[in-house]
Amino acid sequence: ADDELGSLVRSFNHMAEDLEAGQKRLLDAQERMALQYEELERRGRYIEAVLDNITSGVISTDALGRIGTVNKAAEAMLGIRAEQILGLKAQHLVQGEFSELLKEALVQIARNPSAQWTRQIDLQLRERSARFLVNMVGLTSGGAGDGTGLVAVFEDITELEKVQRLAAWREVA
Repeated sequence: ADDELGSLVRSFNHMAEDLEAGQKRLLDAQERMALQYEELERRGRYIEAVLDNITSGVISTDALGRIGTVNKAAEAMLGIRAEQILGLKAQHLVQGEFSELLKEALVQIARNPSAQWTRQIDLQLRERSARFLVNMVGLTSGGAGDGTGLVAVFEDITELEKVQRLAAWREVA
């Protein structure tokens, strides 16, 4: 009909079509988000498996300096449990020269987030002295102004240095 009732019916039908199209777009978006979530979960499990099975120690911090990741190798090398330090600020856990080294790394990485900071450090652990090769890189979350976290990867090179010294003495002999 061309009267007011016909106009009202057409408007109602158009509104119902719009609602149906909006609902379809919403369902499509939910499906895409579910697939992305599954992919993120898969990647997270993959990264967790890699971190738990490499021999290098890995510790990461967020932009506020709070420790977020400690792998099994780091726990074994440092004689710590991840639960003891997760969520704590890394700067509160180090003292003396190590505090200065951490500040140096933070300054260098803040200036150039793509830079890598590398040092050899000697640690006195509970039962032994150890030498570590430490590499730190910035970890950005991708947003502007989000700051930079850190990823520290370290290797215990104590035994390697002993073997190298022994080889050098053999060569001298």
